[in-house]
Amino acid sequence: MTDQTPPSLPPKSDLKDPEQAELELKLTKDINAMPDEVKDRFKAIKVIYDEVNELNEEEEREHRLLELKYEKLYQVTYHKRAALLRGD
Repeated sequence: MTDQTPPSLPPKSDLKDPEQAELELKLTKDINAMPDEVKDRFKAIKVIYDEVNELNEEEEREHRLLELKYEKLYQVTYHKRAALLRGD
């Protein structure tokens, strides 16, 4: 079996769900109406939340690449099994 680079995954779309965008806009307006001290806390929480989301996305990409790797490895075994079942 040849060593091949796994296929690249499609890039993450920057387009947001309209409902999510509307919710974020409402939250932004609510946060902007708060005292500065509270706004700063929300900004810090948002930074952490964004970091977690980035890690989740990276995990999903890595997981899919691992799945693709093993799908290829399983194919070899499944082809052998199919050949035996056919009597080849």
